[in-house]
Amino acid sequence: MWLPNPVYERISQFWLFLGLMFIGSGIYLGPDYTLSLLYFAVGFACVIWSVCVFVMRSRHRINPVRPRIRDDMDYEDEVEDEVEQRTGQPT
Repeated sequence: MWLPNPVYERISQFWLFLGLMFIGSGIYLGPDYTLSLLYFAVGFACVIWSVCVFVMRSRHRINPVRPRIRDDMDYEDEVEDEVEQRTGQPT
């Protein structure tokens, strides 16, 4: 499933906002409410997921993974053949 670019770029911010809302709701309800601990847990999980998504995207943008295509494989074979010719040893 493909998402539009503006939606895709804002997903990590959405998770952060959702996590902060859950944490805020847990604080608002207080420790006397039985589900407030669950609100905190879900909130922290959303915040952690938001940070993970942000870090994964940052790493990918710094060092993007290029898909291998047929031309790349042919080029690598040519380079290996050239190295083999120069050194006399198979690679």
